[in-house]
Amino acid sequence: MGKWAVKGMDIMTILLLLAGGIVLPLAGWLIGIVKLWKSDTWRFRDKLIGTLVVPGGLMAPVAVAGTGNTSLVTCSEHGGPGIVTAMTCTGGGNTTTELTLAVTLAAGALLSAAWLYLMARRIPRAGKV
Repeated sequence: MGKWAVKGMDIMTILLLLAGGIVLPLAGWLIGIVKLWKSDTWRFRDKLIGTLVVPGGLMAPVAVAGTGNTSLVTCSEHGGPGIVTAMTCTGGGNTTTELTLAVTLAAGALLSAAWLYLMARRIPRAGKV
């Protein structure tokens, strides 16, 4: 393996942290956390970043995006027969906030994964040339 190569288990750990929660809800991400903390590849700071920056990885933005109000706007007419004097509409929800939060969480998860990948490449590891 070249001096800048990343081990396959380290790639697997990063993928589990990023998308494991989607493939195996919560359990996949937790497996990634265990592998991260057992690994000698990353420093303590890197392990904190992998754990605390967007816990759940991409599962978090997917969950946030899925909670938006997807109901259609419904309107009801008020008035007498054949005459509409008022119309009341409800529904629709504010999905801009959910979308902004989902994009921010996804960016955090991707940046955290990129950080772990770059730190795994900072080889040589202790005791290796």
